[in-house]
Amino acid sequence: MEVELMLGVLDGPAPRLDEMARQLGQVLGFDLEREGSGEEMYSGGDSLWRVWITFDPADLEPFKTHSYTLEIGFLGHSALDQVESLYERLAAIGRYRIMLIVDHGCRRSTHTPCEDY
Repeated sequence: MEVELMLGVLDGPAPRLDEMARQLGQVLGFDLEREGSGEEMYSGGDSLWRVWITFDPADLEPFKTHSYTLEIGFLGHSALDQVESLYERLAAIGRYRIMLIVDHGCRRSTHTPCEDY
């Protein structure tokens, strides 16, 4: 199962990727550190999952308004309920627009109907 959260900021300019990684780390409960690969990317994890965040703005929707991608890899078994919980925690902050993508399909979205994608 492939799972990711597409994220965008509701108001104001998009923060730098290191700042977004810091903000997400606070919600996740673990730090996201810069990867040494060529693409700018931050990653981190715990005993349940490993996550990677990238910033890739584009001119087309939904990427234009959801320019951060948080890829989620499960360690051992799928924990989709934990991703749903993360989605809810991020949505409750009220700062982000969020799309939950499962196996390349939109499962939930805070600001755009999934049917539009």
